Amino acid sequence: MVIMHAQSPEIQVSMAKHALTKTGLAFTFALNPYRGCEHGCVYCYAPYVLKEQRQWGRFVEVKKNISELLLGELRKIRSCDVVGIGTVTDAYQPSEKKFGVTRKCIELLANAGKKFVIQTKSALVLRDIEILAKARCEVGFTITTLDSALAASLEPHASLPDERLHALKVLSDAGIKTFVFIGPVFPPLFEARDVRNAFFNAIADVKPAYVVFDKFRERTGMLEHMRLCMGEHFSRIEKSFGYTPELWTKEIAALASDAIRHGLIVQASETEKWDEGRQKDLYLS
Repeated sequence: MVIMHAQSPEIQVSMAKHALTKTGLAFTFALNPYRGCEHGCVYCYAPYVLKEQRQWGRFVEVKKNISELLLGELRKIRSCDVVGIGTVTDAYQPSEKKFGVTRKCIELLANAGKKFVIQTKSALVLRDIEILAKARCEVGFTITTLDSALAASLEPHASLPDERLHALKVLSDAGIKTFVFIGPVFPPLFEARDVRNAFFNAIADVKPAYVVFDKFRERTGMLEHMRLCMGEHFSRIEKSFGYTPELWTKEIAALASDAIRHGLIVQASETEKWDEGRQKDLYLS
C-alpha cells in the first residue's frame, strides 16, 4: 500500500447511492461527502482496511449529489441521533474549497435541527462558521504534534498545527462546542516532560470541551512506507512500532493523566468499536 502526496490528486465527480450510513460508532449515521483523501497522512490505515488499490492521496471522488440525497433522508434522523461527518475521509480536504459539498450538507442538517459532529485536520472549516454557530454540532480537530515540520511530514496536505489550534479557538470563542482528537499517539513524541507540558498547555488554551486519545495502529508494510515518506523525520516516531496492548494501555493512561492535570476533560475513544468490516461499509456509502 502506497500513500502518495507529491503531486496533485486526480479529481473525479461521482454519484452516490445514498447519503447516510448506519454506524456502530458513537454516531448513529455516517456522512462522507468524499471518497479518498488529499491530506495524504502517512499513518492513515483506511486504505489498508479497505484494500484500496489506487494510490491513497492521489485520488478524490466528489459525491456531487450527496446533498440532494441527504435532503431526502433527513426524515431518518431522529432528534436523539448524531451524524458523524468525515468518518473515513476528511470532509474539509482541499477539494471542499472548490466543490462545497460538505457545506451544503451541514447547511441542510443545521436548518433541520439535526445534530452532527465534524472531525477534521483543516482550518477550512472556519469558512462555514456562520452555519456551525446556529447548528447542533461539535467540531473536532486531530492534533498529533505541535512541531510543524514533523506534522508536514506526517500529514502533508493538512493544515499545520498552529492553524488548527487557531481554528479551534475561533470556533470555541463563537460558542461552538469543540474537541481535540489526539491520535494517533506516537509515544516517543511525548517522552520529554517539557514537550508534554507545552502540548497540553497549547490545547488547554483553546478551551476544547474535551479531548480524546487514540493509539497508533500498525499495518503490514506501514513501517517501510512511513520510513520512505518521512525521511529523516521517521526516526522520531520509529519506536511507536511494536507496542503491546499492555504498553498502549499504560501509555494512553499516562497521557490522559497529564491532560487532566492541565485541566482538560478526557473522553474515551470510540475507535475500538469501529470494526473493520463496518469501516468498509462506511467508505463505500
